Amino acid sequence: MSEGIFSYDDNAGMEKITEFGVEWYFKLDYNASRNGPIPVFHFTSHKFGEFYISKNALNRIKKEDSYKVLSLLYEQKLNKNNYIYSITLPDEKDYVQWKYDNFISLNLEDFLDRFPSDFNEIQNRSLINMCYLFPDYGQKIANFDNLMCFAKNNPEMHFFLKSLEKMGLIETDIVESDGRIMTRSIIITAVGWVEIDNIKKKNKERQFFISMLFNGIDCEIEKVKELGVRKLLKESITFFKQNDPIASKNAVEKLWDAFERIKTFYINLDKKKSLEKIIKDVSNGKEEFIAVFDNEFNTLTKIGNDFRIRHHETNKIDITDDRHYNYFFNRCMSLILLINQYLE
Repeated sequence: MSEGIFSYDDNAGMEKITEFGVEWYFKLDYNASRNGPIPVFHFTSHKFGEFYISKNALNRIKKEDSYKVLSLLYEQKLNKNNYIYSITLPDEKDYVQWKYDNFISLNLEDFLDRFPSDFNEIQNRSLINMCYLFPDYGQKIANFDNLMCFAKNNPEMHFFLKSLEKMGLIETDIVESDGRIMTRSIIITAVGWVEIDNIKKKNKERQFFISMLFNGIDCEIEKVKELGVRKLLKESITFFKQNDPIASKNAVEKLWDAFERIKTFYINLDKKKSLEKIIKDVSNGKEEFIAVFDNEFNTLTKIGNDFRIRHHETNKIDITDDRHYNYFFNRCMSLILLINQYLE
């Protein structure tokens, strides 16, 4: 990543920097770590909103990925959901932590993974962006750029738009002038609005599921006796509430970290003996229940090891259906909260 072009704005009292081809206001803060302070930038822009990023993560972003960063920030700004990205390298996450519920804290790889992975996802998210920009039925969309369609340049944007038009989702006024292709306006069709309603319906269904799931769960987590486990559970819930596939992935990873940590609750015992005591206590010493909970611990441990949850080697099983994340989350959270009731 380039060093950026600096100047100083006396009126705003903030420095300016040009990154990703865009001018930002920014502040530089530091977070302490065992290896010294970690510099963290807070960027703000009228068009892209705000985000936080460590200096090390910023320097790792490749020039060819700049449009991906801007597209994701632009999408987040249009959503108007009050969430803010905070981005670090993986080895900084334990030291650079943002504690507010509206912060989406991701390592750089996970952040870039939020970029649409196929045309169907580009279609859906582009339509939602258009809806956020101009929410009135039949309204002409005249002010837009390639970032609305997650495109790296205008030719790619025009390709996406023509594809959406062929599917009957939009109507476009595209002209060619002096060898250049120009899009003068876009209108979302009736078919497009039906598709937008379907996308929103799916999102609302998951949001309803989340609201039902977390009804009263925050109080239960406050009762968790081990502080490290409690912290991981809170972070997991913060991710899960964001209603996003990548956030769900991070939520389940945090949850499995809590699951592994709670096994060692009895620090005067080794991990195996501590787990045996937990299983015996939660089973009230009854052999039938000991067998049930021993099997449940073994199953969840195997899920955490075999699937791409806590480990990311190439031989791990990918989770591609977000509903599976919901299932894993519920199953592991239920066991942890049950265990906590029996800890001494």
